[in-house]
Amino acid sequence: VALNNVIQFGILIDPTKSIWTRIFSENPLYRPTFLLLLGINVFISIALSIERRAANKQISGKKANFLIIANIFLLLITPIIVNILFECNLLLSSFVCGIYSIIILKLISYHNVNNWCRTSTRYGKPISSFSKVREEYIRAQNNSNLVKYPNNLDVGDLYYFLFAPTLCYQINFPQTPRIRKRFVLKRLVESITLILIITGLIQQWIIPAVENSLEPFKDMEYSKIISRLLLLAVPNHIVWLIFFYTIFHSFMNLMAEILRFGDRDFYRDWWNSDSVDQFWQKWNIPVHKWCVRHIYKPLVYRGYSRFTASSVVFIVS
Repeated sequence: VALNNVIQFGILIDPTKSIWTRIFSENPLYRPTFLLLLGINVFISIALSIERRAANKQISGKKANFLIIANIFLLLITPIIVNILFECNLLLSSFVCGIYSIIILKLISYHNVNNWCRTSTRYGKPISSFSKVREEYIRAQNNSNLVKYPNNLDVGDLYYFLFAPTLCYQINFPQTPRIRKRFVLKRLVESITLILIITGLIQQWIIPAVENSLEPFKDMEYSKIISRLLLLAVPNHIVWLIFFYTIFHSFMNLMAEILRFGDRDFYRDWWNSDSVDQFWQKWNIPVHKWCVRHIYKPLVYRGYSRFTASSVVFIVS
């Protein structure tokens, strides 16, 4: 299939026509998507301010929850509205929306954990349904070297969590003793190289296949449509696998090493999965842990069946 592609279309890989070249060749200040990336700090600052005021008893728990929901809602709809109102680059818009989605999940975890700690501190209630949070909270209270609530409510702690390759907030993250420079360099070279390979595969293989599929779709020639879709299946799977390795191995390990982040459980052997359920549990560990911690366990704790909780997790994920 790859040989036929080269014979039919020739070599189409051209770095000067890359989407990345067009993105970075123009002034970023004129791009709404870049302004969205800068504007995300406003929502982060609001989230931190809400937690500080709640910890200092300047606002009630109900008011804090209302402000949190409003902030998360605005964080959700802002990139959608901007992309509708302005003609934004599709690739860059997708990237920015992905960043916003990650920040939303992180802030939900951040607010939940701080709420559990605030409830335990203020009312003396044990964090009974969330064993890891409870253990961390008790360990911090008994160890003077660990950060205790509400001393974690500062800018550095929040931004460390936002850059860390995890979606689940902890007051004290496990950390490695040092940064391995060779490891960082290796992961950085891997990330850049694989991104270039993905770009080349899209230029050489996917774009011509998509362009050749437009006419059969217009004429509704089903045999040709199926043929074109089958031709797209191979490069699509190859790009997906390379993209998975780039994000979950190269990039996440790069960020973890720079931040000395100790938990490197980003994916498991999903290729050995015997069922779809196992696959969803293994291929994206950060999202799986977030769903279990902030959706599945709270629903089960409130009396919902495990099947209902699992169904909600599946729909959300």
